[in-house]
Amino acid sequence: MADILYECEVCKTKFPLTKRFQVYRDGDKTRFFCSETCRTSAVKQAKILECEICGKRFAQEYAYQSLPFEGVEHNVCSIPCRTVLTERLAPPVYQAARVCIANQKGGTGKTTTAFHLAAGFAAKGIPVLLVDADPQGSLTELFKVNNELGLAEVLRGQATLLTSVQLLRENLFLLPVGKNLNELTYNKSLSGPLVRKQFGSIADYRLVIIDVSPAQSPLTEAMLAFAGAVLVPVSCDYLAIHGVSQLSDTLRSLRDNSGRLVELLGLIPTFFDGRTRASRNVINILNRQYPNLVLSPIRASADIRETGQSTRTVFEANPSGRGAHDYRTLLNEVGKRLKLD
Repeated sequence: MADILYECEVCKTKFPLTKRFQVYRDGDKTRFFCSETCRTSAVKQAKILECEICGKRFAQEYAYQSLPFEGVEHNVCSIPCRTVLTERLAPPVYQAARVCIANQKGGTGKTTTAFHLAAGFAAKGIPVLLVDADPQGSLTELFKVNNELGLAEVLRGQATLLTSVQLLRENLFLLPVGKNLNELTYNKSLSGPLVRKQFGSIADYRLVIIDVSPAQSPLTEAMLAFAGAVLVPVSCDYLAIHGVSQLSDTLRSLRDNSGRLVELLGLIPTFFDGRTRASRNVINILNRQYPNLVLSPIRASADIRETGQSTRTVFEANPSGRGAHDYRTLLNEVGKRLKLD
């Protein structure tokens, strides 16, 4: 029988009979098909399509084999091919990592660190939302953005995140402080779940970095609880260590939106000068009190000081300088802890 060739009723291909499905009894009539695709096409009157992923011709039998997307119909032969197509058309939505930059002592380089981390990750192609949650509005003032709508309006329900966020540069967005955020600072109705509700979806961002006030307040605590994690810049002086201790006490009483304690993600020594005993002692004390949490230090440099007066990062101002080197190292360490790699 294998020497005899039959003609496929659908595609007219000449083929030997080797499989049961190639012969179809239709009453008194015998019909011949070279493939299951041709048989399904004729018997079930299904359309013959070409799989967009693997190129295989197939007869459409199931609804999942057709996927309309943005006005175009896409065709796949199997569930695995549909999975590949779905990921190609609409990349998976990631859960945005959220972190506050905080210390209950001022002057530790908090805002500078928030800006450089946000700009650094954005330059890596990661969509970042930078939130100015300090009533002093240092980030908002630095970028000279329109402050008609911002965090204050979002928390009051007077605006949405979508209408308030402003693009600073590619992949980097800022939610300004808004008007009269001071009025909300000590509002005891603020909480992590409320912030989450007012923010709505943050799926457009892979990372949310929040610059909060040094002052302990319901607003700061709500933003910490919303973030669920905190990075603490610590200037290399003994008073800054006291600020870390105060913040640690605050974190023990806070829980994020899922009920977990807010995580101390890491300590960032700032204004470090390895030539001074004070700087070395601060690093030693931090390592003893917070083992495995001390990140690479940011050395004191003119490059970093000048960024407080400009929207240029140290990566742009002096790519080969010590400030750029230190912040690149910090980006790699924080990226691993936030699982952004």
